[in-house]
Amino acid sequence: PCDDGTQSPLWGRVPEEVSFPGLKALMAITEDGFAERFASSAVKRIGRDRLLRNVAVALGNTGDASAIPVLEDALSTESDLV
Repeated sequence: PCDDGTQSPLWGRVPEEVSFPGLKALMAITEDGFAERFASSAVKRIGRDRLLRNVAVALGNTGDASAIPVLEDALSTESDLV
């Protein structure tokens, strides 16, 4: 936190120990899994393909090399949006 103005805020930086397993798991979600998980959520409105596109962008922005295989697998999806 940057309460007194003497410290640098952490905005724009991800600590090295942070991982993103939730994002990686979302990239494998099926249509049925999406419908079940987000049935009562506003996320349902954007649909699975748009969610996966956004997750792919977020994963790419993490700089986490372990996300590369997950993103490569996403290239084989039937959706051009993802």
